[in-house]
Amino acid sequence: MGATMWILALLGVNLWSLALFAWDKSQARRYGWRVSEFSFLLLAACGGWPALKLGQRLLRHKTRKQPFGRQMNLMIGVNLLLAVTVWILLSTEAGLPFPDTPSKAPNKPTTHRFFQSVGG
Repeated sequence: MGATMWILALLGVNLWSLALFAWDKSQARRYGWRVSEFSFLLLAACGGWPALKLGQRLLRHKTRKQPFGRQMNLMIGVNLLLAVTVWILLSTEAGLPFPDTPSKAPNKPTTHRFFQSVGG
């Protein structure tokens, strides 16, 4: 999946998250069917946390629910840690050890130096 597809997917998740958050706010005012906090946390884990945080501020929704707030902040931390880890692994030469990547270590004899000096 190319970078453009990842950006479009994140944009879609964020738009959906904000729309769902606004709908939940309107349902809360009408005492209607609500979206579960688990669903919002799942959207946050999938990358929709910027829109959910923005929705919290703009709509003043789910700001008093402390367990939800802590869990949302945890999802943000996990997302950022994962993004930094992936960025570091992809941007350094060390990266992930893939089997088809040739080793940069010089070829060394497999026998120990002691055995070479003895003649074995």
